[in-house]
Amino acid sequence: MKYPHAQVLIFAKQAIPGEVKTRLIPAIGAEAATRLHCAMTRRVASMVSASALAAFRFAVAGDARDSLFTAFREGLTPICQVGDDLGERMRNAAKQAFDDKLVQTEHVILIGADCPTIDASHLEGALKVLESGVDVVFVPAEDGGYVLVGMSRVVDELFQDIAWGTSEVLSMSLKKLSEAGVSTQCLEPLWDVDTAEDLPKLALLEPPLNW
Repeated sequence: MKYPHAQVLIFAKQAIPGEVKTRLIPAIGAEAATRLHCAMTRRVASMVSASALAAFRFAVAGDARDSLFTAFREGLTPICQVGDDLGERMRNAAKQAFDDKLVQTEHVILIGADCPTIDASHLEGALKVLESGVDVVFVPAEDGGYVLVGMSRVVDELFQDIAWGTSEVLSMSLKKLSEAGVSTQCLEPLWDVDTAEDLPKLALLEPPLNW
């Protein structure tokens, strides 16, 4: 591993039809939304694994023993997300990674499983920023959220009192971190797949996403 003291957490849901990519269901149906969710999850995990940059594991909403997650045997044992909202789940997962005795973790990166454009250069860029001494690094999403957040410690302001699922997530996060004196850096934004308007972008992917 190029960054032996880093850990990447891939946040993903168990692939239960009707419960994943729900905002896509009116356009393509529950089964197709589930296939797309699985295809994007595998693409992101395969990229992280092939990059050999850092240890990685899934943080799962649902059953972490699902074959979608256990198929990646190069990864650390998947863990379950714990918490009442996304912020709490991310904080708990990050804390668990920093406390991990198997990987003497100095940097933690959290990425979503629904950003098929993320690649090894984005991961390494974020890791380099953290190694330079910046506290928190983001890869913004074009919709106002973020598809990657990396940190050198658990920063409570990053996870509390954020309007999750809105276009204000990144701006609110940056404001709170600035007020707390936490150093931040944003890399180039990427698009993720949340709504039917995002679906045409999938045709731009190279290699193509088969779903």
